[in-house]
Amino acid sequence: MVDIALPVAAGYVPPSLQRGQLVDVYALDATPSGNQPSVSNAPDPSAQPEDSPASDVVTVVVRAAVVQLIAGRADGALSVGSSTVQVVISVDADQAAGIFAAIAGRDLALAVRASVSRPNGADEDGNQPIEGPTPATPTPAAPTPATPTN
Repeated sequence: MVDIALPVAAGYVPPSLQRGQLVDVYALDATPSGNQPSVSNAPDPSAQPEDSPASDVVTVVVRAAVVQLIAGRADGALSVGSSTVQVVISVDADQAAGIFAAIAGRDLALAVRASVSRPNGADEDGNQPIEGPTPATPTPAAPTPATPTN
């Protein structure tokens, strides 16, 4: 596994995003590749624009990646935030080159999956709760009467 830092526009990072959650990463194209007008083939202004399929604009780059770190997010009423949030995700090492190629020069968006990566009951560090019986509340010892000494 390797960690990859992704620069994501603040508006494309869900405010509920937390470390340990699973996210899907999408690359966004401002203009679909087949619909850019050329100088010699300018579009007819009277023609109706064709709807391009979402797959021409949005590409899934990573599915179900674990969020390791979120940096640059504005927290609090008086903080001055950046327009870009750095989100670090973990992926298999053999996926890294393909991910970098897919995101080059494109805006990114994140979608948080409903489930988190850690098992139920684990804390943020992945520690499991202690299993076993609940410890009994200790009962205070009753005072013992003093024995007279003669």
